[in-house]
Amino acid sequence: MKNLDYDKLHNAIRKLRRSDLSELLIRATEQLPKTRLPKVFAGIFDLEKMTTAGNKPKIELLAEVERFHATSLSGQYYESFNVNSKNFMEKSAGTEEWIHECNRLFERCISEAKQSYTTTRKALAMLFELLREIDECNDNIIFFADEAGSWQVGVDWDKVLPIWFKCLSKTTEPTEFAKESFSTIEYFVDYDHKKFLAIAHKKATIEQRKALPIE
Repeated sequence: MKNLDYDKLHNAIRKLRRSDLSELLIRATEQLPKTRLPKVFAGIFDLEKMTTAGNKPKIELLAEVERFHATSLSGQYYESFNVNSKNFMEKSAGTEEWIHECNRLFERCISEAKQSYTTTRKALAMLFELLREIDECNDNIIFFADEAGSWQVGVDWDKVLPIWFKCLSKTTEPTEFAKESFSTIEYFVDYDHKKFLAIAHKKATIEQRKALPIE
């Protein structure tokens, strides 16, 4: 971008909320070459203490989601604060961390779905369960100062649900496919019911399509 005004950009960055600023910084570190990171974080982080010896083995998707599920239900991320008229729009550090981890795991499900539709289906189902728990307030998973609900997690359903329907299509019989697809749409994206129902139809087999309502 040739004509970018850095003063305007810097001013906009200074006005960002903590959660957005954290996400922006994470994206930036992923784009920068590792050789430039020491200069960026000079005086802030000691990157020498953040290195690993050799290649760190990657945790399997389902194992990572299971661990996230367990720690979430145990209240590890729950962090409240005294709410007033000035901070009711803010999120605690624990809540922001949970939201980031949840969306990161959704992204991992999307990118690794083809490796195992069965595994991805199980992982997505566990993440959906956590979102429902937040809505039902059955456990102190995360804290919202105002208007609590899973909608605040900001899940990109346009990316997540097509993968969910594909996993269901590959691993379920027509009746179960229809039941799971319809209930997921009804719960999470009923505001755009027809759109996601059409996507489910596209991912379904002929027999599964017959079992799924048109409207």
